[in-house]
This record gives sequence, structure tokens and C-alpha cells, in this order.
Amino acid sequence: MSWAAATGEGLLIYSLDQQLMFHPFDLSRSVTPDAVVEALFAREYCTALVMALTLNESMLIKQVLEAISQINVAVVANSVPSQQVELLLEFIASQLESSRCFERYLCWCSLLLSRHALSLKQRSSTISRLVQTLQRSISRHLSDLGSLSNDNTHLLQFLVSVGDAYCLNKSEHLGDHREPSLC
Repeated sequence: MSWAAATGEGLLIYSLDQQLMFHPFDLSRSVTPDAVVEALFAREYCTALVMALTLNESMLIKQVLEAISQINVAVVANSVPSQQVELLLEFIASQLESSRCFERYLCWCSLLLSRHALSLKQRSSTISRLVQTLQRSISRHLSDLGSLSNDNTHLLQFLVSVGDAYCLNKSEHLGDHREPSLC
């Protein structure tokens, strides 16, 4: 449930939804979901991302981030305004938990943290929860990838030993009359 009130102080928006965060930075009539999609198709990635962050619509931000090619990520990450870096990192932290695009979001995270380190360091007390969330998610993925790597290593060792046993068995049956083969 949410509602808004227009007062002499400005527009006040209230909501019971904790996930909905309205950040009216540079909000204007030209900042619309259609304008974001148009900027995306025109390959104006930074403009599209800034407008999507201004609207703070998760699906729109996700669409923009996943449409930007890996080649352009560094340029766009460097161009994100410092007041929107924290919002973008919060979105990335939520996507790291559930998205299959782990490498893409990890790349974004790394570039944003390195490119905007000074401005983030000045707000270190306010972003500590965000950094902990990022660390927890990345650690969980590291653990998952480590166990997957170990499983693959054991499977490969088993396959090599089966292949060696097969070649040894085949060479014993053929004796001196070997046919050319991989073994």
C-alpha cells in the first residue's frame, strides 16, 4: 500500500513496501521507461543506466545492465554519477544472490568499487551493510564454485583412470598385433 501527498514542501510519497525506494535524482518528464529503452537501443548505455536508476525500477535496471556488453562495462561504470553508485551496488548485491549472470554482476561490482573507491570511502559508515551483503554473496558463490571445481577434478581423474585401464586391457588382448589407436 502506498500513497502520495502534494504539499508546500513538495511531493511526499509513503509506502509500506520496504523494497520500493524512490530516489528522485534528476527526475523530469523526459525520464520514462520508454526513454530508457530508446537510449538502450541507441547504445547510449550511460544515459540509459542513469535514467533506469533514477526511476529505480528493478526490471528496467536489470534490462540495461544485461544489455551492456562486457567491452563497454568499464566505460559505463566509470560514468555512473557518484550519488547513484550506492543504489547500483545495492541492486547488484541483490542480483548476485539470485541471477545466473554472476560473472557479469561481479565484473560490475569490481569496476564500481575500484572506480568510485574514494567517494564510497567517504560514506563508509553508511555502506557497511551493503559491503557485507556483497561479501556474503561473493563468498557463497566462491564456496559453490570451489566444490564444483573439486567435483569436476575428481570426475576427470576417474575418467582418465578408466581410459588408462581400457587402453591397458585392449593392449593385453591384442598382444603384438596392435592396431594403431589412441592407446
